[in-house]
Amino acid sequence: MKYAFVLAFMMVSAEMAYARPSDMGEDCNAAYDEYLEAPAPKAFAKAKNDACGYQYSSSLADAKKRAVAYCVAHGGQECRVVESKKK
Repeated sequence: MKYAFVLAFMMVSAEMAYARPSDMGEDCNAAYDEYLEAPAPKAFAKAKNDACGYQYSSSLADAKKRAVAYCVAHGGQECRVVESKKK
């Protein structure tokens, strides 16, 4: 019984590790799904309008910089990193 609780807790914790950013269109939801599967270090950037982008790189700082640049290059207004993962 003790192990069932630990396993259930681990499953819930893994699901809670990422909270999908709100107010995203279909394209950004698809990009977010790709972001979740990408290797770390990685970053996901979102704009006030419907633009977004994600990148992974050898360093977290580079991934963040590139995610924001991608978001801006695709029409993003005031893009910012809303989620990142170092490892």
